[in-house]
Amino acid sequence: MRYELTDLKLFLAIDQALDWGLVDTVVPADRLDDEVARLAAQFAALGPQVLRQQKRLLREWQESDLATAIARGVDEFAAAFATGEPARFMAPFMRKHK
Repeated sequence: MRYELTDLKLFLAIDQALDWGLVDTVVPADRLDDEVARLAAQFAALGPQVLRQQKRLLREWQESDLATAIARGVDEFAAAFATGEPARFMAPFMRKHK
């Protein structure tokens, strides 16, 4: 059975949430918009296919055993090359490091 933190009515201090790995970043309220914009730009720079694949894998991994999760990750990694995204996103790096 899965419980959400809200179901448990659990309230955590910021330092406890960081320590438990429930949040990655804490910023002051006056920097929140800048941090959201920075993260949005990072996601926008990703290939849409690879982002969809990763989201799908994350959902599947929640319900999978380890062997199945690894096999699905390998399958998705291989499938990514059929989209052309890896070549397109690696091209600038390869040009720069010839």
